[in-house]
Amino acid sequence: MSCFSEMTYAALVDGELPPEESQRVRSHLLICAPCREVVAALTAENRMLMVTLAEAAGDELALAARTRPAWVELAIVAAVLLAIGAILHWLNGQSTLDAMNWLNPFTPEGQNNLAFNLMFYLSHGGGTVLEHLASTIGRLALGLSAVVGFLVLLRNRRFRSGISLVALAFTLSLPGLAIERRSSTGILTVPQNETVNDTLLASAEQVEIEGVVKGDLFTAARSVVVHGTVTGNIFAWSQTVDVDGSVGGSIFSWAQNAIIRGQVGHGVYSWVEFLRLEPGSQVASDVIVGCQEANLLGKVEGGVLAFAGRVNVHGDIGRNILARVGEINLTSPAHVNGGLTVAIHDRRKVRVGEGVVIAGPTEIKVLSRVSRYSRPGFYIWRGIGLVGAFLVGWAAMYLFPGFFATAARAVGSGWRSFLLGFAILVGTPVAIVLVAVSLIGLPLAFISLGLYLIGLYLAVVFVAAFLGFIIFKGAQPRTGQGLLAYFVGLLILTVLFHLPFGIGFVFEFLAFCLGLGALIWHLYRAWRMAPA
Repeated sequence: MSCFSEMTYAALVDGELPPEESQRVRSHLLICAPCREVVAALTAENRMLMVTLAEAAGDELALAARTRPAWVELAIVAAVLLAIGAILHWLNGQSTLDAMNWLNPFTPEGQNNLAFNLMFYLSHGGGTVLEHLASTIGRLALGLSAVVGFLVLLRNRRFRSGISLVALAFTLSLPGLAIERRSSTGILTVPQNETVNDTLLASAEQVEIEGVVKGDLFTAARSVVVHGTVTGNIFAWSQTVDVDGSVGGSIFSWAQNAIIRGQVGHGVYSWVEFLRLEPGSQVASDVIVGCQEANLLGKVEGGVLAFAGRVNVHGDIGRNILARVGEINLTSPAHVNGGLTVAIHDRRKVRVGEGVVIAGPTEIKVLSRVSRYSRPGFYIWRGIGLVGAFLVGWAAMYLFPGFFATAARAVGSGWRSFLLGFAILVGTPVAIVLVAVSLIGLPLAFISLGLYLIGLYLAVVFVAAFLGFIIFKGAQPRTGQGLLAYFVGLLILTVLFHLPFGIGFVFEFLAFCLGLGALIWHLYRAWRMAPA
């Protein structure tokens, strides 16, 4: 009898083989010592991972998992998740949280904020920034190609090595970027009598610009203070951004507090908790802001687009105000040279004081809370999503039938898939944010975000296949019954994900954790078993 593949032994150790095949494999192990050694190594590896996950979840939880039946574990998980969903749903119904909708990516305010921040970051940074960013991405991609090609050259002297050497030569021929990097564990200062003639990439506990930066300023710090001049744009990731000097370009800020007291040559684009334009400040173009509260006390020569809990206008606005807010107040001597368009849930929270001048038309759109289940578009988009997911799963099933079936079975591995998936689900966004704090890391952060979203999508695909194969026992990939099983699983998930009262969120969270855990585990398996 010939030996089985290592993938088959891995599925045996994971308890994912059908009973008949499992019996055949065990019979072979009785007469094959080398295969027994492989299975022993895989078992030890599994035990090590389970110990690590058990420590992360707590020793008491791991002990309880060993002594309780599987159905009791599932019931406990379902009860906890349902309780969390009920609490979130109750909190979502409290009016006091309306001001925080901009932080929630599942609300229209949060989605719009994410969209406009990305859009304006890419399109309003100026030609120089876009050129630098494109060059950086190109160098990164070609550099990675060169490294991969070099590794291939060491292992396999074939056609791909020639391509990698060409990529390496091309990468080295690209012009360098004029970027000056400075870092400190305390305060990093550009003194008043100093001029930085390049783009400055600064990281410190506190960054203070007293002199002149003749380029862009990229900074990650707890506090950023600009008393001097930045002729280009400012990109700031920090707790506090305080600008009372002169900025020739635009300000892009991701911060808790953004305070502008000086002159800005273009626009202000901010994702912050609090934005404040002090009296005497001047913004030559538009203000685009997503925040909890914005106080506009200075002069904005362009328009204002705000997604916020509260907006207070006390200065001059050169063009229109477009706002989707929980509350907006215009007080004298506010002057709006354009129109005022507000989308709000409560008409009474639009307050225009005496002496306020609005040159254009005023339009107030009261947003009604209409159930999504009453909208035909809801069912149309769910249908489109169902068809798209089915086509993606169909392609994966036919291209990688073995991996597809094994990963789908791994969804039922219980705590291993759930805990590993939970770690990936929660830890990856944190890692992306940490990587994104530098110019070089920003392209890598975007690539990681794309892979993360693809992983979330595929997680649902494997969970759907798992459910379908449970219902249609014996169904195999690349068969009509396998496709039917997968479609039924997708249909079940689509219904579960859109149940009301927060229940759908609970099922979605559970599916993401289980599917991600199964996917990452078997990607690791496939990588480990790849021939050297």
